[in-house]
Amino acid sequence: DITDRNKSEEMIRASEERFELVTKTTKNGIWDWDIVNSKWYMSSRWYEIMGFEINSTNIPGNIEEWSERIHKDHLDIVRKALSSHLEKNIPYDVEYLYLNNHGKYKWHKSVAQAIFDADGKPVRMVGSLSDIHESKMAELALKKSLKEVSDYKYALDQAANISITDCEGTITYVNDKFCKEYGYTPEEIIGQNHGII
Repeated sequence: DITDRNKSEEMIRASEERFELVTKTTKNGIWDWDIVNSKWYMSSRWYEIMGFEINSTNIPGNIEEWSERIHKDHLDIVRKALSSHLEKNIPYDVEYLYLNNHGKYKWHKSVAQAIFDADGKPVRMVGSLSDIHESKMAELALKKSLKEVSDYKYALDQAANISITDCEGTITYVNDKFCKEYGYTPEEIIGQNHGII
């Protein structure tokens, strides 16, 4: 029946428009891997995140070529996440460094879900790719700074008696060396006026 066919085509067209709208409005790239036929679909945002021209022919054409671009420190993590998902349906949600088409490693986050056949074999996997490079670099810089502060604090605590007071002279912090020197526990001295010493 032509009416049913027209309705089906209209529904497909509307679905494709919704999909295209979603991919344009999010900052994520969308990818779709036909596992059985080893075919890929990637949205224009995916190409942009990876540093490729849209519909470029020099993108990795299979899982092995794609894996070659993953940073060596992250390759096992990504492989384990993929195999755990495809074999045990454990959620695929992984962050890793990937060599983009401009020759630079960038942080990406990929989240995906496989579709399994009646025998439980994966036949397709659909996911999103996020560019998390700037936020990941900020996170790593913060961790490094916190580690440095912790190291400095440790070195200072080993070398000196330290007490910190507020503007009224109330003690807000003392280190262990200070407590040993003056015979107080932190609980006994914090909150007291510095004149107690």
